[in-house]
Amino acid sequence: MKALRPRTIVTLGPTLFVLAFMASDWLGAFPSKRFGVVDALLLGLAAGLVIFGPIALAQVTRQRYPVWWLRRWLHINWYTSLAMCISLGYVIACLRHDTLDGFGLSGLAVVFVGAIIKTALGSARPADQV
Repeated sequence: MKALRPRTIVTLGPTLFVLAFMASDWLGAFPSKRFGVVDALLLGLAAGLVIFGPIALAQVTRQRYPVWWLRRWLHINWYTSLAMCISLGYVIACLRHDTLDGFGLSGLAVVFVGAIIKTALGSARPADQV
């Protein structure tokens, strides 16, 4: 199967995410909060760009700078895993003590962004790392 181009990923991905978000709002997935059409459009677009943007960026970086990508791919992957491990440990400790402070919320954000980065790195894996 042919891989999607980065331009297709960054345009089609958020568009489909917007449609899914608007359909879930229309079907009542959020019963306590109904979003307007513009709000649902903007929230879906922002979430789609946050999720699909790094994937397209990793594809572009791999295509335009293959030597740099081969040298740095493993380092980025390793440091992302380390940051996620430390953050997830703190979040688990917060949950164990039934408190979630600002550091815990930032730890959740680091885990979320790390998961997006790891997904992007997995989709743009160098040929010799397969």
